[in-house]
Amino acid sequence: MRVTKLVGILGLSVLGVGCASTGPMSSNEKWHNFDSTNTVALEELTAEQSMVVFIRKPEAVKGSAVNIFVGGEYLTSLQEGGYKVIPLCAAPTNLTAAFTDINLNYPSVREQNNTFDLSQSRIHYFSVTQVENGQPILKALTAQQAKLAMKNTREQVNTLPRVEKNRGCSKVIYQQVHTSQPVIEKYTLAASALFVYSKFGSADVLQKGRDEIAAIANEIKKDETQIGHIAVIGYTDPMGSDAFNQQLSLKRAETVRALMVSHGLSKQKILVEGRGEQDLVVQDCESRFATNKEARNECNEPNRRVEIVTHGLQVQ
Repeated sequence: MRVTKLVGILGLSVLGVGCASTGPMSSNEKWHNFDSTNTVALEELTAEQSMVVFIRKPEAVKGSAVNIFVGGEYLTSLQEGGYKVIPLCAAPTNLTAAFTDINLNYPSVREQNNTFDLSQSRIHYFSVTQVENGQPILKALTAQQAKLAMKNTREQVNTLPRVEKNRGCSKVIYQQVHTSQPVIEKYTLAASALFVYSKFGSADVLQKGRDEIAAIANEIKKDETQIGHIAVIGYTDPMGSDAFNQQLSLKRAETVRALMVSHGLSKQKILVEGRGEQDLVVQDCESRFATNKEARNECNEPNRRVEIVTHGLQVQ
């Protein structure tokens, strides 16, 4: 299934193509900074993608070019009056920004926790703003705010992104795991012991979670000949959008599978599934603690989990 999206930016000024020198590095070396078009182009998105637009308004942020990172990968260096458009997977995604600076610790910048929910079938706009410590941050905008922010801007085209524009996106899986094989054992891991809050990558797994997964993997290996398959199923609490929760639960399950494989289990034997906010352990947290976010968050703790279920060989 393919979904066509048109991002129309009304009222933009038609600006010419600009060039800028590289300053003290070379007075002769120049690069092509901007595309001359004044609208964001028509894009075809898959059902698993969203359109994302990064904007740096003229004179909004003082400083050098602003580097934009998507999931730790370099996308572009925005100059004043520049914007960048890219289709990304509709999933929880880490987006960070930093001024160009040879002395900056870029690995640290890329690892900052700035996760945004890029829901499916939507266009997401982000504006570069400056904070007190002097470094830029990304602020989500509404479509109306983006329309105003993009006045007198042009698309930035002077750098080569490392973000794959047409990378494959994980599909939300509802029923990959079948239950026709008898359950041998079920292990339930609390998400708070596994991951940094709202994160899902292998670098975000806490040491306690790593130890638990290692112990489970070693226990499973003892009876591996009796196991038909292993199901790793991720769950979230009901806070946030359905799309965010489904993708977050799936990605966490995929990370747990990768760690189990690193401990010697066969990847082919491990199925993953993201169930999001389905099958809640505690269902009334919202009604019980509607005005108390901290208590509601604590109440939802059992819902945020990853289950590892071992199934026996097929019954004949």
